[in-house]
Amino acid sequence: MQKFLLTILAGALLTAPVAAETTQRDLEVIGRALGFVDG
Repeated sequence: MQKFLLTILAGALLTAPVAAETTQRDLEVIGRALGFVDG
């Protein structure tokens, strides 16, 4: 059980930077889209 939790934790630590990068890029794209709509 503990090994399972450690595996999940390790996976989360590995994917966190990728997820953060994706979120930041998504926010930039959304911001650009909103700016385009505003004119």
